[in-house]
Amino acid sequence: REPPPQPGAAVPATLPSVAERRLANGLRVVVARSSDVPLAALTLVIDGGDAADPPGEAGRGDIAAALALKSAGGRSAERIAGDIAALGGTIAASSESDATVLSVQVPAANAETAAHILADVAIRPDFPADALDGVRSQQAAAITVANKQPLQTALRTVPAALFGDAPYGRTPSAATLAAITRDELVAAQRQWWIPRNATLIVAGALSPEQGFALADRIFGGWKGESAVPAPQPRATAAPRAPQIIAIDMPGAGQTAVVAALPAVGRGDAGWPALRVINAGLGGGFQGWLSQEIRVKRGLSYSAGSLLDVRRDATVLIAATQTKTESAIEVAGLVLGQIARLRSEPMDAARIADRATFVANGLSSQTERAAGLANYLSTLVASGASLDVLASEVSAKAPPSPDAIAATVAGHIRSDLATLILAGDSKQWIAALRERYPAVKLIDVDGKPLP
Repeated sequence: REPPPQPGAAVPATLPSVAERRLANGLRVVVARSSDVPLAALTLVIDGGDAADPPGEAGRGDIAAALALKSAGGRSAERIAGDIAALGGTIAASSESDATVLSVQVPAANAETAAHILADVAIRPDFPADALDGVRSQQAAAITVANKQPLQTALRTVPAALFGDAPYGRTPSAATLAAITRDELVAAQRQWWIPRNATLIVAGALSPEQGFALADRIFGGWKGESAVPAPQPRATAAPRAPQIIAIDMPGAGQTAVVAALPAVGRGDAGWPALRVINAGLGGGFQGWLSQEIRVKRGLSYSAGSLLDVRRDATVLIAATQTKTESAIEVAGLVLGQIARLRSEPMDAARIADRATFVANGLSSQTERAAGLANYLSTLVASGASLDVLASEVSAKAPPSPDAIAATVAGHIRSDLATLILAGDSKQWIAALRERYPAVKLIDVDGKPLP
């Protein structure tokens, strides 16, 4: 997702130097020198992630990532954590929309030792059977906790609402987690976790020569035996029709309101404008959502928007949480601010301010080794060119008012938004149905309710 922008005057951006090459085994290596601060972040981005989870087994990637840290290359979970801590660093593994992401962050002097641990996790995970049930239980418990939070529940509903049965629409549940076996995890790891399907990002104080040499020493002997399937569309062939969805959460103290609509991606000419539009709609204190919902009316502690950027789709999401009695009013305000983008075009001054806001956030992020590695990993996972760094970190040439207006006219319409309310529905469902007769009422597990 797009990094959170920051307010203030434009930060002079010192662009990190970025170089890349492929090793003989097919591994793509990207080295980005961000500063002389003696830190290093190594991130391995393996194509697939959640989108590679088969039907009925959503969450397989999440379990594989978590289980890889439980035992690998002869190291127990305790030893993996202890060895990294002794180096003054951290290690993490996650399954994202389009990729599995494994990463370590350490002082630059310890980068090579940390890279050996990262290689063990990626190349030699044991997937211990005795840890599988524990990982499965932890993730099921996390879903249970999320299903008690209105905003988390509403956001978890977005993928299925927009993408249906396509890979992007699959959301983990206790049932899908229970269906995953160790044999399937091992087979998926052998199929997907191979060098020609992966990119190693080395960010921080290492020079390109140092980074490439380290990658070759540690990862050059990595072999892959299984073929990765030919790329399949991860989103629906065409955007699904917008829906009005109410999620019943009896006894919930507040109601979440989320509006989501398909938007242009990084490869589209309208992408620079979309980033500014997103900042105008919900970027910080000066975003319209915050101004109208929080500042003027005091109906929420927080209201904003974000861009969920994936390889085959981008979604603009506006989100907030409010008192149950103000749910319908806030739903109208959220849709109203999306509609306002058409009725009240952004002028040059606001565009410049919002472009600076966006650039500041990215500039601040990429000054740090870990932040730069994370940003580059999002580019790699979504299939974007690394060349966009130069344009995205700068506010020197913001989109013109005409470009903003054209992107809004072509893509941003409130009637194309899927609206989701999650809360104690008995207090507002009648009013919602009066406004939207086709509203779909479901429980937190997605099952239809009368």
